Amino acid sequence: MLNEVRIPFSLSDLPVGEELPLSDVDAFIPYLTEKWPAGGRPHHVELLQGDGRKPPAGIDGWLVFRVSAPEPERDPEAPTVDWNKVLEARLAERRSDDDE
Repeated sequence: MLNEVRIPFSLSDLPVGEELPLSDVDAFIPYLTEKWPAGGRPHHVELLQGDGRKPPAGIDGWLVFRVSAPEPERDPEAPTVDWNKVLEARLAERRSDDDE
């Protein structure tokens, strides 16, 4: 499962006359205004907020990073399930139902 994190960018330092293609997400990395998330991979560019509004002053849009969901912490008190035994029990139940 992946989570998405939006990091704002500002193109105020972009030289006059230079353009960045929206399909080249890596080109926006030098213009990020915040550090990107650890383990994140740039996925796409958003120029409007989710509700269609323009970004606030000083922000030209967001670079959306995909980040893997953190691994859940193991609960030491949780019971351990032996899935092989569960499978064997289910198969044994099916065999006994077929015999009847």
